[in-house]
Amino acid sequence: MRFNLIFLFGQWWPRLFSKMCFAIRKTSPETKVIEKDLKREQKDQSLIHKILLLGAGDAGKTTFAKQLTMQYMNPTYQEKYANIARTNLLYVYKEIILYLRNLDFDFPTINLKDVHTVTNSCDLMSGDTVSACLNLRDVAFVKKVLTENGNNLDIPGGREGGEYFLQSLERISDPDFVPTKEDIIRSRTRTTGIHETNFNFNGKNMALVDVGGQRSERRKWLPSFSGVTSAVIYVVSTSDYNTMLEEDRKVNRLVDSVQLFHTLQSSPFLQGVPFMICLNKIDLFKRKLPESPISDYFPEYTESSDPDTNFKNGLEFISDLFRRNAVTEPNIFPTCALDAEECVQVFKTIFTHLMKNMLDDTGTLV
Repeated sequence: MRFNLIFLFGQWWPRLFSKMCFAIRKTSPETKVIEKDLKREQKDQSLIHKILLLGAGDAGKTTFAKQLTMQYMNPTYQEKYANIARTNLLYVYKEIILYLRNLDFDFPTINLKDVHTVTNSCDLMSGDTVSACLNLRDVAFVKKVLTENGNNLDIPGGREGGEYFLQSLERISDPDFVPTKEDIIRSRTRTTGIHETNFNFNGKNMALVDVGGQRSERRKWLPSFSGVTSAVIYVVSTSDYNTMLEEDRKVNRLVDSVQLFHTLQSSPFLQGVPFMICLNKIDLFKRKLPESPISDYFPEYTESSDPDTNFKNGLEFISDLFRRNAVTEPNIFPTCALDAEECVQVFKTIFTHLMKNMLDDTGTLV
């Protein structure tokens, strides 16, 4: 008897379970809504052109993204960038003081209190920090370091950026300070993780994905490669030809950028994706050349006595470094991310290339 019951249960239970599942699927409006939403989301995602903004650390990726964001979204950045601008200003002073201490410089007794205040401050608006910064701004050793070595210090925008922040001290330290567009563009904050900016460009929905470029951040890049990528904008800091990585002081930053570019182009996740290279910070690069010859770091480069020719040849030399290490031929655009109009023009050119590639590949413009 027991065997017969088990046998009968084994015969009708699978059919009953199947009917129950069918009934649940048939009578569940929630399931239909979820499936409809998923299909709509997949369709919406297919209409978004995802552009990855990649490159080594401090190449200017975030500045490039900010220019496009302000141009096409006009977001409210005031509160966030007021604090970033103040942090950058204090950082300029700290870098100058650190540089002098590494040279065993004897600070004049009259300036010691202010130097100590700035060194130990973490907030421009705290205590006597603003007063100390004002006292040090016109001191000879601060001006001398900024003038002669500003482009070699790790400060936002080099010498020009340092001078900009110092001359804006009273305005930035005002409790009611509201950053201008130039303040926002000149302010630097290190990107960690992945940041996506969505905007509309020439009637097309764009998603600009900005990621941190330091070596410790690169392991986080893989998730941003998922899905359909329309293009990669690879940003290069041309002015890094004479600097070394923070993570490894034996590795030249430009060499690291070239190697990273080759690795990315070789990635199976980016096969067939067009690469556009932005040779960024060409303004700083041009100012550095008379002080720091390229041939000191790349002996194969031939210097020119004419500054303009040397600048042009230098950019071509860097372009050739990337071409020789490219898996597929990249499009290369010299740019300065601080120049809003130039950034927009470069992006328009990149957009034209992107649309042409889509037309060549599919015969349609999505």
